[in-house]
This record gives sequence, structure tokens and C-alpha cells, in this order.
Amino acid sequence: MGSLFIVFARALIVAPFLVTGVLGFLNYAEGAAAMAQSHPQLGAAYPVLMGAQLLAGVVILLGLPFHRILAVIAGVILLGMAAVCSPFWNFIGEEAMAAKAMFLACIAHAGGLFLIAAMPKN
Repeated sequence: MGSLFIVFARALIVAPFLVTGVLGFLNYAEGAAAMAQSHPQLGAAYPVLMGAQLLAGVVILLGLPFHRILAVIAGVILLGMAAVCSPFWNFIGEEAMAAKAMFLACIAHAGGLFLIAAMPKN
């Protein structure tokens, strides 16, 4: 029963990667256009970013080789994104609350990924 909970926990932790990757490919034209508009330097990398999210999500979910390394890398990226993309301390009012919610979500998600990386093998 314990291994079932571990797989379920991994599924919840990697769900944002899997959902974003799948939806990114299902709505490819709109997603690529939005990426090119908001981040022109990364616009051409859209399919690679969506594929990487899907691949990393599946590897971490299934506990395949290198899943611990991928979990740490994704966790560090999320911590960086939390600090750079959601600096709630620079906002006031409702903007600050929305940014703080995103910041805390990134921190919690990174914590889950680090927990996956630290878990002993079954």
C-alpha cells in the first residue's frame, strides 16, 4: 500500500508539468504565439520546453533512472522562478496577494520535488 501512495504523491507533484506539457501541445499555435510574445528569446524553444516538461514529468512519476536528478533540477528552477517571476514584495494590494500565492505554490512544489529526490529506494 505504501508504494501506491508514493506513486500517487509523485503524480500530484508532477501534475503541473504533465498538464502544462499536454495542454501546450494540444493548444500549440496559441501557446507558441504567447511564448513568442512574452519571451521573444524563447519563442522558438516552445516545443522543446513542452517536451521537456512531459518527459521530466513521466520520468519522475515512474521513478525511472535519473528521476532524482531531474527532481532536484526542476526544484531549483522552481525556486528561481519563485524569486524572479513572483516577487510579491514589489507589489501592493491584490497584485501582491496573487504574486504571493504563486510564490508559495512554487516553493511548495519545489519542496515536493526535493522530497522525491531525498526519498530512499523502495
